[in-house]
This record gives sequence, C-alpha cells and structure tokens, in this order.
Amino acid sequence: MEVSHFSNRLKETRKSKRIKQKELARKCNISRQVLYEYEKGIYYPNVIIAYKLANELGVSVEYLVTGKDLNSTFIKDE
Repeated sequence: MEVSHFSNRLKETRKSKRIKQKELARKCNISRQVLYEYEKGIYYPNVIIAYKLANELGVSVEYLVTGKDLNSTFIKDE
C-alpha cells in the first residue's frame, strides 16, 4: 500500500468535511502535529488510530486505505 494515497485521501476527506486538523486530532486523541505527519505521508497510523480517523470523518478505514468502500463491492450469494 502506498502511504501517499492514504495521506491524500485523509487530507481531502477532512477538507471536504470542513474539519480543521486541530479538531480532528483532538477527537482522535492525537496531536495536530501527528495528524499533519499522517497527511504528509511521513508516518502511517496504527489500526486503532486509522479507525478513529475514519469514524470521525464518516468513512470506512477501507476507503482511506484503498479508495474503495469494500462493503459496497461484495456480491451476495444467491
């Protein structure tokens, strides 16, 4: 997985929801600096933080990681 794709989706999703870095960081119990580093692709969050970020942004972790919502791509068995 390319970190830059995650970082771009994280930043663009946050901006589209009009949420400031400071606000999202506070809600996820991380520093604004750490969020900045995730958005720049310097670091990649652990699973727990990725879940918190996705939850606060109203998207799935799968979307942040892959760009796709995997829940909507499953084919039901008939």
